[in-house]
Amino acid sequence: MSKFKMRLKLTGFELDIEGSREDIPLIAQNVGQQIAGLLAPASKIVSGEKTDASSRTVHPIQTIVDVSSARRKRKRLSIPPIAGAQDAEKAPNVLNWKHDSSKWNSPNQSWSTLDKALWLIYVAEQETQQTELTVRQIAETFNTHFKQAKTVRIPNVTRDMGNKKAGKDALVGENATISPSKWYLTESGKSRVTKLIAEGKS
Repeated sequence: MSKFKMRLKLTGFELDIEGSREDIPLIAQNVGQQIAGLLAPASKIVSGEKTDASSRTVHPIQTIVDVSSARRKRKRLSIPPIAGAQDAEKAPNVLNWKHDSSKWNSPNQSWSTLDKALWLIYVAEQETQQTELTVRQIAETFNTHFKQAKTVRIPNVTRDMGNKKAGKDALVGENATISPSKWYLTESGKSRVTKLIAEGKS
């Protein structure tokens, strides 16, 4: 088996690169291709192929990177902002009014989920003239404006009002002719809320 020894020396090799970090992969790829081109004639010498003088001439490396085009191809990912209180108030299910606690009292953590829902339906009717609300409207409006009284969950509101919509002492009624169904207060329900409001004022 024949042996060989090869030595490659690049005289005057200089490399200047300018750009940002995001351009490094593209620049490294182009430089690698240029150096690979220099080693090709040396491989021909080892294999015994005849090369002429022009093929053995080492030309200066010129790496041209079109950074602008690379940046144009990069897609920027847009991250949606975290929804804040102002965004929540703009949600279609949230009712808005200027609450007057001296007039309507304010809910507190000791109230049950049912009482919070009844109270909200009553006050919303007085302030916005909406006599019927969906369960989602009740929960999202309460949690947006009165979360200091502990938030309510939609399944719990549905459960508690569902238990109080039948019988002679029903506190709420359900309008199931529309989807989603809407809830309203009976006279007994309104009477219960007025007592809650009066207790807060005393």
